[in-house]
Amino acid sequence: MKTSQLFQTLASNQSLELHFNIQGHGNIAPGFHLTEVKNVSIQSVDCGGKSHEEKEVILQLMDGNPEKPAEILTAAKATSILKKVQEKLNLFSEEQVFVEYGNLELNFAKYAVSKIEQTETSWQVSLSPLHSQCKPRVAAQQNACC
Repeated sequence: MKTSQLFQTLASNQSLELHFNIQGHGNIAPGFHLTEVKNVSIQSVDCGGKSHEEKEVILQLMDGNPEKPAEILTAAKATSILKKVQEKLNLFSEEQVFVEYGNLELNFAKYAVSKIEQTETSWQVSLSPLHSQCKPRVAAQQNACC
């Protein structure tokens, strides 16, 4: 999902709560904190020697304070945070948005936003784990690598 799509979706109904579900692990506990928003530029060379340049936006989530009552993040609050970040960073609006998250039971990892669904009371953001890939193999659409 592109960053601009996420902004538009959340803006369409800001009264809803925002919940994240990690495929195979369930929902991130209520009270999580949107702790950082990153514009990331990546320069790389794949195993076939081809150079790549990519840009992405990463939302980093952190578990809330277990000693305080859980405050549920709403679409309005998330939109407000993202607007403040946009003013300072000029977020890559047409690039993919990812989510970083980890806690004591789940290793820190980066997840793809696979879909967002609206329920009566919330936006349900589904996160999918990422996997390593051989870019030359993907580009050639075959099983051979490099």
